[in-house]
Amino acid sequence: MKGIGDVCSCTLSIERWSDQLIFQLLCSCNFGSRAQNDVWKLHEVQCFVLFLMAEFSDAEALVRASHVGHEAAVRLLLGQGVSPCAVDTEGRSALSLASKAGHSAVVRLLAEHLVRAGAFESECPSALVLASSHGRKEVVRELLGARADVESRSDGLHPLAAAAAGNHFATVSALLSANASINATSDSATPLLWAASSGCNRVLLLLIGARADVQCPDEDGGTPLIWAAAGGHDAAVAVLLQAGASLNVGDHSGRTALSWAASHGHEAVMKALLVAGADAEVRDCNGMSPQEWAVAERQEEAFLRAQAALN
Repeated sequence: MKGIGDVCSCTLSIERWSDQLIFQLLCSCNFGSRAQNDVWKLHEVQCFVLFLMAEFSDAEALVRASHVGHEAAVRLLLGQGVSPCAVDTEGRSALSLASKAGHSAVVRLLAEHLVRAGAFESECPSALVLASSHGRKEVVRELLGARADVESRSDGLHPLAAAAAGNHFATVSALLSANASINATSDSATPLLWAASSGCNRVLLLLIGARADVQCPDEDGGTPLIWAAAGGHDAAVAVLLQAGASLNVGDHSGRTALSWAASHGHEAVMKALLVAGADAEVRDCNGMSPQEWAVAERQEEAFLRAQAALN
């Protein structure tokens, strides 16, 4: 950890702040607490930066100021020559933490400096995915405005899929407006699959309206309807059926949406599928029907109630 003397020797301006703060605080003691408060308020940014630089490295100071959204401190640190590519001891960048926390003004400032340093392209993917996954629509717009690649990935995750998985309607809308690929896969799943798994009807309707493929399966053959049915999202199932999703298409194991709903005991979903004409007799690759899956998972009563709704 740095001492205050080390901090004040970093730059001439830092040294001036330290001397000025001490002098004015001493003088203000003669005028009561209000005057002292006014001095601290006037020099809040300098105080905050002095504290950060006393406790942490220059890079860590910038990351922490970015994380809490202290725009003035970030501007001051960047002006003192701290690299906008700064990362903390855990390898997290200033841009990624500001993006995750939703500090759009700080993100704009960091992006400007990263662009000038020629480092924006390498820093942006993780920031865009983090902002998307946390529904930070204003940050997403700032990054896209700085010409971030809307198709960039971080750890294999696509921004549109990240936003869809988190049910972030406005962020999904912003990414679609930037022409994000509607059927781009992340972990073998399209944005529509992720939305189906979380049961967000608004996002489902938005993606379907943008011509997402309602039949596009994951690597195991699971369709959006199967994902929604397995999760018990009856309203999402209704949306997908309305959009033309195939009822009796099975995954690679031959299990249909009804089979998955039956094994989980999702009665409302089973009713919706049966009313729509799902085949209750179809057998999967193991020779099991939806009802047999319900029996195996102790969900037969729910299955029978769903069947009774047809009569």
